[in-house]
Amino acid sequence: MENFAKKLAINQKVSNFSNKSSFPIKFLEEDFEIIRNAYDILSESVSKKVPIPPSGEWLLDNFYIIEEQVNAIKNCLSIEEYINLPAINGFARIYVLAREFVIYTDGAVTKEGIETFFNAYESKRALLQSELYVLPTMLQIALIEHIRTVSQKIIAGQLQKFKVESLVERIIKNKDINKQKFYKYKNINLNNEATSYVEYLTYLLKKMGKERKNIS
Repeated sequence: MENFAKKLAINQKVSNFSNKSSFPIKFLEEDFEIIRNAYDILSESVSKKVPIPPSGEWLLDNFYIIEEQVNAIKNCLSIEEYINLPAINGFARIYVLAREFVIYTDGAVTKEGIETFFNAYESKRALLQSELYVLPTMLQIALIEHIRTVSQKIIAGQLQKFKVESLVERIIKNKDINKQKFYKYKNINLNNEATSYVEYLTYLLKKMGKERKNIS
């Protein structure tokens, strides 16, 4: 991590001002909307007894905390403050560094990790006091972006499971339409990412086979 931070400090080309168009807080609503969609799909999964991944369980448990943090972040940084921060390719340097840190640690942010990363960076290039002041907010924004990325994977995975459930209801169990819980998902586009679809279909077929053996 230290070497990575030092390389960033050495290689980055820093300009004096950030672009207004790169103001990250304006993208928070978009990020949170995806997180909210994941929460809704996870809630539906639980109600319909479709398995969810550990990351989904975490999101269900922490969704309202995330919502509170998003609302709080909006009041932490003005666009006037932002544009006066040093920049890398138009984006505030401290925001870029926060994102790099969160990506490098895969969202596992700790006090020790923050100190190690930013002390290593500053051993090669100093940060302004104004940048350090907004660092906590930038880390929060970067974490919300990370949760959005995880949420997109959750949505894709659960929708594939819903399509499998629809297939089983229609083709294998031959249920009437008015008794199918997943009918609306039967034609959902998997965007050529069918791995979870195949895995879950195999899982369900094996489960159904065992249940039939137990009955007989």
